[in-house]
Parts: sequence; C-alpha cells; structure tokens
Amino acid sequence: MKKGAVVSVNGVFKLQLDDNDFKRVFVVSYIGYDRKEIKLDRSRTKLIIELSQSEISLSEVVVTESRLASEEFKIEKIDQLEIYKSPVAKADPILAVNGLGYATTTDESANISLRGSSPEEGAIFLNNVPIYDAVKFAQLDGLGTFSIFNNAVIDNVEVYPSNPPIEYGGATSGIISLKTKTEKLPVNELHSVTASLVSLGYNINKNFKGQSLVNAFVNSQHSYLLKAINPEALNQLPFFANLDMGIFYTHQFGDFSRLNIYNYSLIEGYEFIQSHPSTELRFEQQRLRNFTIANLIYKKNNPELSLNIGYNRSRNDFVGGNLDLVTTNTDVFFSMNMNVPLKESILKFGSSFDRRFQNLSGIVPEFSFARDVIHPTIDLDFSEVIENLETYGYFKRFLTEDLVAAVGFRKNIPINNQPDYLSFQTNWSFKVNEWLEFIFSYGTYNKYEFDGFDSELRGRINSRQLALDTKFKIKNASIITGVYKKRSKDTQHENNIFGLDATYQQKIGKKLTSQFSFTTVNSTLNDTQGNEFPSQYDLGFFFRSNLTYESNSWSISFVSNHRSGVSYAPVVNSTFLPSLNVYEPEFVDVDQPGTLPEYHIINLSISKTFFLSEQSNLIGFININNVTDRKNVEDITYNFDYSEQRNLLLSRRLFFVGFNLNFF
Repeated sequence: MKKGAVVSVNGVFKLQLDDNDFKRVFVVSYIGYDRKEIKLDRSRTKLIIELSQSEISLSEVVVTESRLASEEFKIEKIDQLEIYKSPVAKADPILAVNGLGYATTTDESANISLRGSSPEEGAIFLNNVPIYDAVKFAQLDGLGTFSIFNNAVIDNVEVYPSNPPIEYGGATSGIISLKTKTEKLPVNELHSVTASLVSLGYNINKNFKGQSLVNAFVNSQHSYLLKAINPEALNQLPFFANLDMGIFYTHQFGDFSRLNIYNYSLIEGYEFIQSHPSTELRFEQQRLRNFTIANLIYKKNNPELSLNIGYNRSRNDFVGGNLDLVTTNTDVFFSMNMNVPLKESILKFGSSFDRRFQNLSGIVPEFSFARDVIHPTIDLDFSEVIENLETYGYFKRFLTEDLVAAVGFRKNIPINNQPDYLSFQTNWSFKVNEWLEFIFSYGTYNKYEFDGFDSELRGRINSRQLALDTKFKIKNASIITGVYKKRSKDTQHENNIFGLDATYQQKIGKKLTSQFSFTTVNSTLNDTQGNEFPSQYDLGFFFRSNLTYESNSWSISFVSNHRSGVSYAPVVNSTFLPSLNVYEPEFVDVDQPGTLPEYHIINLSISKTFFLSEQSNLIGFININNVTDRKNVEDITYNFDYSEQRNLLLSRRLFFVGFNLNFF
C-alpha cells in the first residue's frame, strides 16, 4: 500500500509511518525537478531534501482538471512555488508576470501590458471567469499597486502574450489565466501566519475525507509601520489600509464531477497627494467589493462538460479637489464549454454570456487645468451596459508527433442592435527536436469596452495580430524568443505594434540561476485627424536581468530593470484666464512628444527558512526596492503659470521586512 503527502508551498510535509513502511522506498518528485528515491531509516526522523532541476522536454504537458484546448500554444506557466520565489512578484501572482520578457508594463502597477498592448485590450481569467478591475488601491484611471488574487489559493498562472485562446472572449490582446487548487488536496491540515511592516494575515487549508478542500484566508494591511520606516518613499501616500478575505471550496462528487466555489471580499481606502498647477490635490478613495465564482465540471470517459458562473459587485468613492465621484459596477458571467478528445484531435465548443453594468455619479471637473474646489464642475449621472452573447468552436489536430495545428472561431449573437462580428484564430506548433520548438499564431479578435462620459471613447475594439515564438532548451539553459505584429482599432485610435523579445535563462551549478531578457517595441497611435504619435508602450529597449542563489534555507535575488523613457506631452505656452484665476496650458502637437528619462531600478530580496520542528517552519524575508534610490520619473508637473516644471517620481528606496509561519 502506498502512502503519500502533499507539501506546503515552502516544501514542508509530515509522513506517518509504521513498521512495514521502513521496507519501502521514499520517492520525492516535483514538476521541473529530478525524482529522488530515499531508503528510509528508523534513526532519521527529520529529512532535508534538495532536488536538482531537470531537463524538461518543451512539449511536456501537465494535465490539470479543466485544461485549455489551446494549452500547447501558451508561452509560460508559473506555478505557485515560482510565484513565492519570484523576486518581483511580492507573492502576487499577477506581479509575477511583470518579471517575464514579454511584459511591457511601464508604470510599476499590477495593470499588466503584454507585448505593447494596453491592459484594457488584455484580460484576466480566474477559473475560466473574467475578472475586471483586478487591482487593489486603484486610482481613478484604474491603475493599482497589487492584484486582488491571494497566492495561497492560486495553483498556477498561464500566460498567452499574443493571440488569446479563442475559447476565451473579451480580449483583443494577450491574456492571463489563473487556476485555483483543485487536485492537490493536502493530506494534513495546514496553517500559515504572515506578518510584515504592512500586513497581518492568516490562512488555513483543510481536507475533508479526501473529497473536499476548504482554503480560507484573511489579511489586513495598514500603512503606519511601513511609513515610519520609509518616510521619504511614501511621502505622497499619507495613509492606506485594507481588509480582504476569501474562501475557496472544492468537492469531488464521486468519480466524475467536481464543484469549485470561490468568494472574495475587499474593503480598502487610501489618501494620495498629487501636485497640480491649479492646487495641491489630496485624493481620498474608499472601495467595497465582493465577487463569487462557481465551476461545475463533469467528466466521464473522455468528454468533459464545464459550467462557469461569475458575479461581481463593487463600489468606489473618489474625492479630491473639485472631483466627487462614485462608481458602481455589477458584472454577471455565464459560460458552458464542452471538450471532446477525439482520435489524434480535440474538439472544443461552447457559449458565454457576459453582462457588465457601470454607473458614474457625482461631480467632475469641467476643465482638466482647473482642479480646486472653487473651480467649475459638471454634474454626472451616467450609466452604461455591455451585453455580449457569443458562441465558439475550436479544433486541434495532432498531425504528427511533432506537428500540431488548430483553428477556431468566436461569433457574437447581436443584442440591442449590436453589430455582427466574427473572431478567428489559427495556431501551429512544430517541434523540430527535443531542444527546439516553433509556435506560430494568427488571429482577429473583438471586444467591447465602456465608452465613458468624456471624449476618450473606446467602444468596440478590433485587432489583428500574428506572432512567431521559438523555444530552445539544452542542458541547463533555455532561450525563448518572440516576434510579433499587431493592429488594433477603436472609435478614436488605431494602434500599430511591431516588436520582439528574447529571454535567456542559465542554471549555474545547483544553487545559482541567472536570467536575462531584452524587449523592443514600436507602438504608434493614429487618431481620427491623421496624427501619428508613440503610445505609452513604445519602448526602444527594455533590459531585465536577475541573479538568484538558493540553498536549503537561503534565497537571495538581485533584479535589475532598465528601459527607455516613455513619451509625454510637454507644455509650450499658457494663457491666464481671469474668470477662473488659473492658466490654461498649451501642449505641443501630439506628433511631436517629449521623452521622459530612462528608467533603471535594482531590487534585492533575501529570505531564510528556519525549521522549528517536524510540523512547523518560519520564513523570514527582507526586500529592498530601488536599492540605489534612483529617482525614476513617472510624469512631469508644472507650477501655477507653467513657467517651471518638476518631475513626479516613481517608487523611491523602500525597506520591507516580515515573516511567514507555517505549521501542520
């Protein structure tokens, strides 16, 4: 009879043995590492086991409970342990994506840009359900510092940087797909307590008779200690706090059905000081949010049927200067998918209905250059509804052992005079040998975004793109490259993108890993007046490098990011308006922008694991963000009459310490 145990995210496990077990061999295995066999010895009650990284074939497929039919065409899969170890992730599964070579995010936020496209064009899915506005401490423009996803309940993250899988709708660029734990049920009850300068959290995993898992967490964050240690780094952020909690439940009904339910709640608030030529703005934000996701999966023999339901409700209050705005959002989602494996092929088809409602009410500034409380405002009570009913089909064929081809479509069923559209995709994967693989993808995609109450309309977005990705791996080194071209259009702009990225990773001995990546993107916008100008994600170069040392108990990582500066619109003149007692700026022509200074940052993270007993361990960690305290420029602001300019800075040097206690 076999006995086994599932380790915690930190590699801790407990195994109860009887006399007969000492005649057996203890096998330790983990995806990406060589299997190790250990002969058990009665005299040894505590084991410290070190695994060596294995040479994995590029075509290896990890079978999950509800696998994407297009999984062979993804570029990256990050598991839970890699998220914890990532020096840029801060244990956040979305921030972990920013460490990859094809991420082109330029604002240090959790709003991820993939291969030069805006975050609005991409999408984030949790268990096949779209999650909108997936950030904490969101500003009025939607930018947020962290994502709302807790790594304790996330099993893996799949990233499709160019053509999104056609089985997902609502995206005209790359997507990020997160999966919760479903099959890796812990044998023992696991507890975790995390404390740091900014947060205090508790997490519990409990298995019920091998058929059900409950994973619950609660976290509280407050700025007091962090600001006391880092006063200059956070001088524009007087206060922030939040409380979030979640519970994930999965249950196996017999041999064929599984139910997953995840509920998440968030309460947060912050104050933010922003310089403006007309006044010093002090923003206050408060937010309430709750969403629930349910998945029912039925699989008998080969066909698999899945039903996915999502419901989200949120309210955001923004106050600052002559802005007092309340936004409420309600999202409802339903999808049904059928996955049918055939001989040497896979057929997947289904349908989805996505309804998004947004209401904006309050007052907003009449003029962007007049932001004091005494300046004129516009009363606002504006609602929008997006309803999208779609059906799709996807067929994948294994032409040979080394050649896979796929084709798919996604068609809307028009609602409320919605125009017809058809999305199309084809993918090809060719494995030359055990070291080299090519992935080609081409597609046209459609989605809808809220128009908004101002002139920056989005409405329907349409994109057309192709990409060629190459994977090469030999011994302890790997190289991933991509070249891509894309055109997307909305009601105001056409965005043309051409870029390439390359990532090289090298394992040096057993304890040292290095990674280097280079990205360049030419991303230009054309407006309705015929002007052409660079987008925010137009990057001449973006270098990333990191060096990680790992032993049995120590982990030390250096990360360096260096990129070209992004474009902005300088002020060239101003006119005094006596009626408002402010100056109105005159900007350069959009096709003659300025460029901010180059961005460069070095981060350091150190952690050590202390084995307290057979049932517990403690991980202490220290992070230093922006070690050299470089003054990276986020934007330019001006004095009252625009005669002098000043740099608005991104994050300064920040010290962060804490610990994580785990016990069975």
